[in-house]
Amino acid sequence: MTLKKIALTVLAIPALLSAMVLLTAAKKPAPTSFEALVVKLDGTSVLLSAADEKHFKQVAVETDSKTQVLVAGKVATLADLKPGQRVIVSPPKGTAARIEQKTPRHGKTPESGLLDGAMVSAGSGRVTFLSPQSNGEIAQIEAATSDKTVVMIDGKPTSPADLKAGQYVVIAFTGGSVRRIVVQSAKAE
Repeated sequence: MTLKKIALTVLAIPALLSAMVLLTAAKKPAPTSFEALVVKLDGTSVLLSAADEKHFKQVAVETDSKTQVLVAGKVATLADLKPGQRVIVSPPKGTAARIEQKTPRHGKTPESGLLDGAMVSAGSGRVTFLSPQSNGEIAQIEAATSDKTVVMIDGKPTSPADLKAGQYVVIAFTGGSVRRIVVQSAKAE
């Protein structure tokens, strides 16, 4: 093999590898819907707590007379949606064509560490919240609280009774129980 052929081969390898990477990198199709938690209804709009990557943010979604609402698989009205319900909204941008209430999947309470999500309910020594999972799905997680659980809302100490459905929460776990719950109020986008 001549020096010229070796040089051409060496130069061609990176170009060939780049082409292979471009050909094998499949583009993800644009999402046709998104999953969220109902925070509140306001006229013809719905304030939702929706997962963005691995965190939740509040999003206002507009509806109109053509928006189809389904609750428990049956045709319903916007007024039938309740705070804390998990919904699938389509399309992901603009006026909602369809809002469907879904039953959440149940996730595992971690032994220790942090999880973030959207509050569903609190009471009787337990909190329930929705949290994005590594597979992109949203799971409902129930965890035990105690009199030692610290709750902070916007930097002020409070109690689990002050937690409301749809609030964005960061929860610290130790020994499978909730050690700390932090809420930072978010503004709708």
